[in-house]
Amino acid sequence: MIEPTSDLVEDQTERWAALDPLLPPAVAPRRGRLLTATLSDGTRVATGLTEPDRTSPVVTLTPLLGPHGGAGMDAVLRAARGHLDHAPPPADSAATLTWPSVDAECVRPLLLHGLLPVLALGVRTASSPEIGTPLASVTVRAARPADTVVIRRLIPQGCAFPGRHAGVLHARCGEGVVESLPGSGQTWVAEERSDVVGVVHVTRVATDSPEFEGLLPASSWGQVTCLAVRPDRLGRGIGQALSATARAFLDGLGVRRCVTWYSPLDPRASVFWHRQGYRPLWTTWQCAPASALR
Repeated sequence: MIEPTSDLVEDQTERWAALDPLLPPAVAPRRGRLLTATLSDGTRVATGLTEPDRTSPVVTLTPLLGPHGGAGMDAVLRAARGHLDHAPPPADSAATLTWPSVDAECVRPLLLHGLLPVLALGVRTASSPEIGTPLASVTVRAARPADTVVIRRLIPQGCAFPGRHAGVLHARCGEGVVESLPGSGQTWVAEERSDVVGVVHVTRVATDSPEFEGLLPASSWGQVTCLAVRPDRLGRGIGQALSATARAFLDGLGVRRCVTWYSPLDPRASVFWHRQGYRPLWTTWQCAPASALR
């Protein structure tokens, strides 16, 4: 890889800090190749590009726009499109790009180049407001091994958000939830008249893990890895009760920041998490196949 100038990284870090104080410093791409583009004023921007291989069908773009916004994004996406013309990706591929959610300047070029916002990383801090009151008739208790069967049924039915794996959208909700039941104290179920109608799972976050590397500032974070409600019980405050339980658990550990992945294209998920005090920090944009990039 051709190493980008440190000025691009430094200027991008400065721009991100002005956009959102929770954004960590920008970092240069560590893998793949570096594509560069020149703007009308002669300044250069770049993007890292990792190509599909036998382990992953994903083209991952990591723009370095320095102080530039929309014009820089348009230029690097054009450069990526030109590269794909010379090295066509396989039919089962996807192109993904993760970018700060509040960078409104870049939304138009991302859409015009055929990318859709498929995933958001929502963050909640101690000062985040929430809307609504948990339903009083719902009982939330720690999950027990005997709940395993009903939890397995709940998760694919009512998952409030998808997970992320290698930059491609997957229904990964609930991975590790059932396995964590014995003595974990991090999985709870909601009951109505002795029927289990919802589940939530919470874990601690390692900010240097592959899932969150470069996305969160070093701090103590929790993660709602799964929240699911039985479809015929949606809109009754059950999710609110589960979310409040998860928040109280993290508060008891002294963890004041929490994240969750959700789909901004899912009207239920996006409205729900925003009402719980979460706001989008990062958005993952995707087009499939990767050759659909315009």
